[in-house]
Amino acid sequence: MTLGRNGWVQQAEIVAAGVGPPRNSLVQPIEIVAAGSGPPRSEFVQLVEIVGATGSSGTGAQGVTGLQGVTGLQGPTGLQGVTGLQGPTGLQGPTGLQGPTGALGATGVSGATGIQGATGVQGVTGLQGATGPQGATGIRGVTGIGGVTGIQGATGAGLAVDILTWNYTGILAISSGIDNYAVAPRFGTIIDVIMSVVTAGTATTIVDVNIGTGTLSSTPYTVTFGTIYTTQNNRPKIGFATADEPVAVEAIAPDVTAFKKGDVFSVDVDQAGLSPASGLRVEVVVQYTGT
Repeated sequence: MTLGRNGWVQQAEIVAAGVGPPRNSLVQPIEIVAAGSGPPRSEFVQLVEIVGATGSSGTGAQGVTGLQGVTGLQGPTGLQGVTGLQGPTGLQGPTGLQGPTGALGATGVSGATGIQGATGVQGVTGLQGATGPQGATGIRGVTGIGGVTGIQGATGAGLAVDILTWNYTGILAISSGIDNYAVAPRFGTIIDVIMSVVTAGTATTIVDVNIGTGTLSSTPYTVTFGTIYTTQNNRPKIGFATADEPVAVEAIAPDVTAFKKGDVFSVDVDQAGLSPASGLRVEVVVQYTGT
């Protein structure tokens, strides 16, 4: 409802005069007439006062706002159509042929090489200084006396090589059975005899190697020795030497070489070189052949 100068005016749908009842049965039709023009021309409308927008001095007449019609129901949305199948991809066209490579251009002419400059003059080499005199060699010290070699232990089974050793550490003199006796622990063969001296004398030194037959036992037994050099000229020997140096020789092979378990070896000095011959050493190399 709207309040006018003549009281409350009912809100209604505006229809043309004489058209008939309104489209909505809930509202009444009205006819808009000027004030003082007389009654309306239709029996379906009521006279209403036209109220200006700005009060009593309003310019135009304010129309009555009609009622808002009812909004109709929303219709259902249609179904989504089926998407069509994807068509196959077409074949790849062939690649075109490679065009020929253009010809290689000619290489330009190489410029001439410049003239090689002359090599400078080689300077003069200085004089070589004189070599100083050679210093005198010191006096050679005296060689110490060789220690006594212990008795050689028994060698194990097999074709083992052993060395039987005798030493005479002092100034040489004729002697029988020097240093020690060596007993053969197994059967074997003499394969070499080596003789050496620390200082050679002014005459020849000669030694002899002897062997005595025996049988190993826990009781003493007597041994009779005999030389292994039945040719006496083959005995080991070292002649006169002027140099003050150790001298060694390998003797000629002996006449007797085989020995058995229990045999005893010894070494004699048959001839001693004159003073200062010293430091005698005799080595008999044997190979065991059985037990």
